[in-house]
Amino acid sequence: LPLAAFDPATYADRPQRLATGSGRGDALRVNYGSQHWVLRHYRRGGWVARANPDRYPASATEHSRAMREFTLLREMRSMGLPVPRPVAARCARIRSARGAYRADILVECIPHTCNLAQWLDTQPLPAAIWQAVGRAIAQLHAHAIDHTDLNCHNLLLDDAGQVWLVDFDKCARRPGQAWQAGNLARLLRSLRKESLRRPGFQWRDSDWEDVMKGYRGVSA
Repeated sequence: LPLAAFDPATYADRPQRLATGSGRGDALRVNYGSQHWVLRHYRRGGWVARANPDRYPASATEHSRAMREFTLLREMRSMGLPVPRPVAARCARIRSARGAYRADILVECIPHTCNLAQWLDTQPLPAAIWQAVGRAIAQLHAHAIDHTDLNCHNLLLDDAGQVWLVDFDKCARRPGQAWQAGNLARLLRSLRKESLRRPGFQWRDSDWEDVMKGYRGVSA
């Protein structure tokens, strides 16, 4: 894959910015021939981003943010988990910054999807889909995948009712189970947060009961 594939200016069709709800990445839908991909440029979060929006400290390529996410996605696809197929990753060294780098990743675009926040802006989710959300999270946990930023923006629904999980930056396989409750709590906080800031957001705390029903229905 040519390096130009990581440059949004390369594409004849105007890249479409995707709603992620996160300040840590710019996600663009790009068309590469007949392929439809998502190009994400890694960005720093928190107060660090004010002075340094997208430059990361020097590290071996295999330990860069992009390559860690690429490798994890490839492993999860081999496990049959509902995540996008990784296409390519880039770690671009910055000579003037003693080996620091900027990074990008390309993943397959899952067609006909919207994230949970987008869906709930217009209509409630039926109990069966909330339970499917819980089952998808349980699948991750059954394979020891810690999604450290699980929220309603990185859970997608397609037009067949399939739940997909995306955005695995800073995520990893992790032993034990102590961290699993934190993933669930983070998702619940994000749903409550969006219900306060988005008028007409179709979320009720009672919906969480269905999420947990689905989650507990999958054995590790």
